[in-house]
Amino acid sequence: MVHEDAAPGDDYCVHGGRLDAAGWALDSLDPDAASRFAQHLFTCPECQLTTAGLEPAARMLLMPPSSRVPPRLQAATLRRVRAAASRNRESPGD
Repeated sequence: MVHEDAAPGDDYCVHGGRLDAAGWALDSLDPDAASRFAQHLFTCPECQLTTAGLEPAARMLLMPPSSRVPPRLQAATLRRVRAAASRNRESPGD
């Protein structure tokens, strides 16, 4: 909940601060909205917290996808899957 003393006079947070926080974190706001949100961000602890909470996920979403699983990771994963499957065959039903 936004406290009255934290919100600017135009009740910005009530009308979209969280959506703009997401757009800010993803760097997808248009220039006018980005400028307005940047100014607002200095004065609103709630939007600061929201933005800080979204930034790690935004960074992950903005990373280019890997085209291949690293060979060592693939081999280690397959070893573990095979070991687990072998254990399950040896002791069926729990």
